[in-house]
Amino acid sequence: MLKSLPLRMKSFMSVFGAFLFSIFLEGFIRIIIFFYHQTELNFFGISKLPDFSWIYVIYISVGIISWLSGMLAVSFAGFSPKKHLLALASLFFIWRLNEIIQTFNSEPQWYIFTIPFVSFLGLFLAYKTQNIKDEKTTS
Repeated sequence: MLKSLPLRMKSFMSVFGAFLFSIFLEGFIRIIIFFYHQTELNFFGISKLPDFSWIYVIYISVGIISWLSGMLAVSFAGFSPKKHLLALASLFFIWRLNEIIQTFNSEPQWYIFTIPFVSFLGLFLAYKTQNIKDEKTTS
């Protein structure tokens, strides 16, 4: 189905689909945490988390979700991984900027400045993973 689409539409769908996938997974993880502990639902930040150990879960899940989204975007597009990862990084930047603006006064400053780093680290690892994959297939 994706092979018949024009390249620009294929690029857009792969990047935007990977972005929506990452938002869905992160939101789903937060919903599970809050429903399990029966606390107030909050999609941004860490101040409403029930325990400090859940902060590690959020950080690890954001890193893994970012890596997985980067790999999905690059795999679905099938060409020019740098361009697609940069487009996905710009969408992540806008999303994290929205999170920072909404939680600037209510969340710890260390969280506000480290969570974008974790997102971009996941995308960087996706880029490195894709480079390793490309090097092995061309050799």
